[in-house]
Amino acid sequence: MTNTFDQKKLDEAVAYATKMHEGIKRKGTDIPYIVHPLEAMAIVETISHDKELMAAAVLHDVIEDTDATYDDIKERFGKRVADIVLSESTTEIPNYKQMTWVESRQAAIDLLKMAPID
Repeated sequence: MTNTFDQKKLDEAVAYATKMHEGIKRKGTDIPYIVHPLEAMAIVETISHDKELMAAAVLHDVIEDTDATYDDIKERFGKRVADIVLSESTTEIPNYKQMTWVESRQAAIDLLKMAPID
């Protein structure tokens, strides 16, 4: 099966992430939030040219920090991208919004320790 996730689809992921994070700033700064997901995508690109991985990187915070849902991501960008985005989200952690950043990251690490290995 040929991977049909091309540059156009990656560009759509960048546009979607930009739209979803519109008006949001990085905590304690005046830097637009989208800079962080774009940096994550750039880092992934240095490791792999897999456009689905790059899309997941740029979308990695949309489920956690915006109104976007897993189903939105799956419908627009496919199951693999949506699954990766969900795996990077703290939304599966009970009460994550009440946790500090350090607490939520530790809870995410603890979840990963229990995740099945394919």
